Amino acid sequence: MRVRQVGPADGGRPRDWHHRRVTRLHVHRFGPAGPVRLLALHGLTGHGKRWEPLANRHLPEIGVAAPDLIGHGRSSWAAPWTI
Repeated sequence: MRVRQVGPADGGRPRDWHHRRVTRLHVHRFGPAGPVRLLALHGLTGHGKRWEPLANRHLPEIGVAAPDLIGHGRSSWAAPWTI
């Protein structure tokens, strides 16, 4: 389990939250520190944490970013657009 670091420079938000308008996109990060080399996207009923077993067991040397897409996992349900 990772510990999220929160600091005053980022407004007190965890590093794995990215903001655009009212949408908050949560991103799971697996593998060693350093640049992300693989972007793992989940399906219609999934979430980013679903990639954890694959990343840890089969790709331990590769940095993986697995976002919870809008409306899934820990990401917000609010779309970044209006109609």
